[in-house]
Amino acid sequence: MRVNPFLSVALLTTLALIAGCGGGVLNTELDVSGDYSLVLADTDPAALVSVERDLSGSYDNDTTYTDGSADTYPVELERTPGGWYNVTWRWTDDEGAEQSMTAVGAAFGDNYFAVAEPVDGNPLYIFNIGEGALGGRLFFFGDTVGAVTNIVPAGKAAPEAPEVTPLDASLTLNALGVDGTGAPYIAYYGLSPNGESISLSQIINPDTDNETTLYGTAVQVGDYLVMNTAGFLTIFQRSGEDWVGMWVDQEAGALASEILTPDDAKLDVMTFFVDNDFTLTKQDDGFYIARWEVEGQEPFEAAALVFGDKYLALSLPDPSEPWLGVFTVGEGAMGGRWVTWGSTTILDVDIVSDGGAQPPDPPELGRLPKDGDFSCRGTNTEGDPYEGTYQMQSKGDIVACRQTVTPDYGETEVYEGIGVVVDGYLVLATGPFLTVYEPSGNNWEGIWGDPYDKKLCDETLTYSE
Repeated sequence: MRVNPFLSVALLTTLALIAGCGGGVLNTELDVSGDYSLVLADTDPAALVSVERDLSGSYDNDTTYTDGSADTYPVELERTPGGWYNVTWRWTDDEGAEQSMTAVGAAFGDNYFAVAEPVDGNPLYIFNIGEGALGGRLFFFGDTVGAVTNIVPAGKAAPEAPEVTPLDASLTLNALGVDGTGAPYIAYYGLSPNGESISLSQIINPDTDNETTLYGTAVQVGDYLVMNTAGFLTIFQRSGEDWVGMWVDQEAGALASEILTPDDAKLDVMTFFVDNDFTLTKQDDGFYIARWEVEGQEPFEAAALVFGDKYLALSLPDPSEPWLGVFTVGEGAMGGRWVTWGSTTILDVDIVSDGGAQPPDPPELGRLPKDGDFSCRGTNTEGDPYEGTYQMQSKGDIVACRQTVTPDYGETEVYEGIGVVVDGYLVLATGPFLTVYEPSGNNWEGIWGDPYDKKLCDETLTYSE
């Protein structure tokens, strides 16, 4: 038996020990003790804004609505230091008074430009950028077909509008965002197809005293999902099953980031990165204990292991759904990858301190040299030998695994797990355990930590031909 039978202890009260194997795996010289926050890495919202050209200038905005009526207004585009645009229309009302309205715009992708007006109906413009002119469509909330709209200087012809891709079916998406001040939040989106456009609702901070519901208009163009939610312009780019995006936080005067995912299990992980402060404390054997102080709850602890030249592994132990992070250790910060049992998505996660140091690049994830079955042999914390099997299957850069152990003195134990390969090391979070192995041909030599007795134990995996 690998450990004692008390494996149903809840995550928030579980103490895990992560251990490393000999031969240079466990790095006892690199000290990472200190106070940190485990945060979802900023998706670099500025990376979604195109800054290759400056569209600032004075134009005419010509719009022909679906009922045949038309309007022409002078419009000014002014790029801000943050990379987005102030888009200002000017006109004279029926009483001869000068009026203006300013909306938010952003250039993105190769040739796209979007504008979100902060008025009723959540008007959303989507343009192709041509030679000094923009050709596009205008959608109001509930519109199935967009109006033709162009932003052109005198004597210029507008390009064709971008091709809009209708949404196939309704979607419910989970969201984790970081606003322009760096504060994280949770949200839900409901997207409904509406002809060429998409009607949406957004619930921010659900089930809290600050719960807020917003409505808006969206369209799909290429790999992008563009939204006007109550005047907030948000632009997402598809990343696998998820969407990674930016929005303009005018109140903070900065770009903000947001990730959308249909994966409910992944949202459980994402919520863990909201207000997540912890302390790393070095133990006698060279591993670390990470301790979280949670208001209104018992503190909980996990273990961390520094291995190789510059890597740290952190496993939040769960008997059925373990969580695993691997990080590159830098000066005062760490950049990492995060995986969760049951999800094939890899999150970028940083460990940061109050010093404000920039995290280094996260580790490059490798591939398991061979999928298949492995026999395992090891010694538990009581010094008793055990044998069992591992089944491993690569799912992209993630390793799904299952360990079966049948000791002479107890019932068969089955542990589900997940893992990654980092710089040749195999790191597995299996049930409540975390193990780091180094390769030996097709086989692996490693040791694991007992989450209760805080002892290091050895384990060998041998590939079954």
